[in-house]
Amino acid sequence: MNYTNWENLNKKCARDAFNYLNGSVRKTRVVKLDRVLLKLENEQITNSYKVRGASYFINHLDKKSRVITASAGNHAQGVAYASSYKNIDSLILMPRGTSITKIMNTLNFGAKVKIVGENYNETAKEAKEIAEQEGYVYIPAYEHPLTILGQGTVYTEFVDQLGFTPKSIAVPVGGGGLITGIALNAYYNGKTKIIGVQSDKANAMYNSFHTGKLGKNDGDLETIAEGIKVNEASEIMLELILRYVDDIVTVSDIEIKEAMRVLYKSRGIISEGAGAAGYAAILSNKIKADSTIITGGNIDKNVFDSIVS
Repeated sequence: MNYTNWENLNKKCARDAFNYLNGSVRKTRVVKLDRVLLKLENEQITNSYKVRGASYFINHLDKKSRVITASAGNHAQGVAYASSYKNIDSLILMPRGTSITKIMNTLNFGAKVKIVGENYNETAKEAKEIAEQEGYVYIPAYEHPLTILGQGTVYTEFVDQLGFTPKSIAVPVGGGGLITGIALNAYYNGKTKIIGVQSDKANAMYNSFHTGKLGKNDGDLETIAEGIKVNEASEIMLELILRYVDDIVTVSDIEIKEAMRVLYKSRGIISEGAGAAGYAAILSNKIKADSTIITGGNIDKNVFDSIVS
């Protein structure tokens, strides 16, 4: 099976990815807060769902490979962890403004880190250039079938745990890898309404989705949700999102911070800004959804304490 072929984003490949990763990543808890089911990927091995896509990609490489990626932090940690597990050298490029917690965690997993660029798009451009010049394998944070299939296993696991398909799910959106993987699985495994959630300060995919054509962010990118801070939408990801996703909305930093407070004070859940975006849309009544993914919990303690106190 040629997993680099975009046409292989299908039911069999989705199930193969789940079976392949089952046991090699943590099965995270599902809890209920009022009427909303929460899938706690903030409790994943690297405190983020991103390790799913990184692991699935890297497990398809030979041990002589060297890998490079660009990431605001969670994909970086996923690549660093999966590379270390397979004894593969990794170089991670991270944009300025990345959480110090995410930088240190990436280093602690054994990766080399270079800080470059003002946002993800600038950082990714540099990483791709280095990969081409120095012979690294570039691991996209979202623009690759293996990454998408790996991320989508969170939905298959969620449904297996529930024993039924949720009516609707709110999914934080940066580049679109997670929501595409979830939507693909939902399409083939019982219809769930898929609603994406972006920061109103980093809304490129929201703008693109609602115009039906490739668009850019018109916010200032100054958001607590740095994990979904992407300046430009991807053409291939937009095509997939238009095919499989039902809606995309935006939330403000005020709404995200309130969601972080409620999650912590109600259930002791430590979520980073991006991780709480889906719940923020539900809590603020922007959407009606009975489930969401808490996608990550990598946040500086001082920053978190200042928000939830």
